[in-house]
Amino acid sequence: MKIAFSRIAWGLALALIDITINGFDLLPDVVGYGLLMAGLAKLVSRNRMYKLAWNAAAVQLILSVLALLGLTRSGFSLTGGIEPSLNALALTAAGLAIELAMLYGLCEGIRLDALERNKERLARSARNRRHFAFASGAGMLFQLPFQLNQSLQEMLPFVIVLALCVLFAWLSIVALARQAGREIAGNPGSGGGGLDDGEGSVIDVRM
Repeated sequence: MKIAFSRIAWGLALALIDITINGFDLLPDVVGYGLLMAGLAKLVSRNRMYKLAWNAAAVQLILSVLALLGLTRSGFSLTGGIEPSLNALALTAAGLAIELAMLYGLCEGIRLDALERNKERLARSARNRRHFAFASGAGMLFQLPFQLNQSLQEMLPFVIVLALCVLFAWLSIVALARQAGREIAGNPGSGGGGLDDGEGSVIDVRM
């Protein structure tokens, strides 16, 4: 099971990183969401929350493929000086909502797994990180419509604070996935520690 959580952690990290140089994305989100789905596929039989996370990751993978092919364009640059369009804001909101569903499923799946193994500290950690991710994501969703009436430059400090909160929440869940791989890799009631089931230019800030 450690390999599953390792893939999830790497998938989250790769999906989070969005670095473009001269318009070329060095780390396409497709790779990250593909790894996420591969890891979650090994966990979906354990509880339905992992299945929710897998379904949300699948939707994000499809959206990422469409974006890679140039058929859709979600997200917008915080540093490019270009005001986001209505379509960009709508697609960003939809992507963020799906992302929150994915993170909810992952954190809740880990929490249920941890409770099954009497790992109360891990369960609390999963719950707290889920709450923080939802609070950050909800704040980001709440402010998006205001960008239709106010310039991005006017809202930039507030947007950057929210973006940093979302970034920190995502990174904390990457760490949670790695912790889960260490602590709940055994059979129920074993307290973890079971055998592993596999092998152990211009930078643009976007949202």
